[in-house]
Amino acid sequence: EMGGGDPVPTRGRWAFPNGPPRQEVSVTYRAEYMWIDGTEPTPEIRSKTKIVPDGGEIGIWGFDGSSTNQATGDNSDVVLDPVFTCPDPIRGGDNVLVLC
Repeated sequence: EMGGGDPVPTRGRWAFPNGPPRQEVSVTYRAEYMWIDGTEPTPEIRSKTKIVPDGGEIGIWGFDGSSTNQATGDNSDVVLDPVFTCPDPIRGGDNVLVLC
């Protein structure tokens, strides 16, 4: 007999006779920060994803602006300042889009 929660093979799958092991689940969501870069002649839409822990807040987030033509290499710290958030229609769940 297998002890509490040990998995056993069942036709190519694993089954837990006493139910799956209990683990504390860390809940997070994705915040997709979106902004317009400094590319010329036509600016492009950029984005990057921040993993936000449960209870965490969306806020100002920094990045290297030299890679998006928004700052020179010697002074490239740029911040993304959220101005609007909405549910993410692609990812769904608790994920959000953040327009900066």
